[in-house]
Amino acid sequence: IGCLAAGMTLLDEDSWHSEHELTFGLHFERAQCAYMAGKLAEADERLDSVLRRARATIDRAAIYRVKIGLHVTRSENREAVAAALECLRLFEIEMSPHPTREDVL
Repeated sequence: IGCLAAGMTLLDEDSWHSEHELTFGLHFERAQCAYMAGKLAEADERLDSVLRRARATIDRAAIYRVKIGLHVTRSENREAVAAALECLRLFEIEMSPHPTREDVL
């Protein structure tokens, strides 16, 4: 986490525009490290922040993947399902959180 934090200090606010991929990568990696280190509140905040700045759908999907894991770790199953459904909407897939048997089939 220290190396990522050090790298982030070298970037300014404009780096989200001028060096988006690098800036996104540092912030996303730091959020993932916080999650894996058990710093769930920090990870959640960082994931929300980087999600607001993500440009590519694939980047947003990667963030949602981590957010879903974070919610499952916290036993926040409704939130995990909501995040999964939001991720699917990125790909224009609509699903109900409570599908009927016919929906499943």
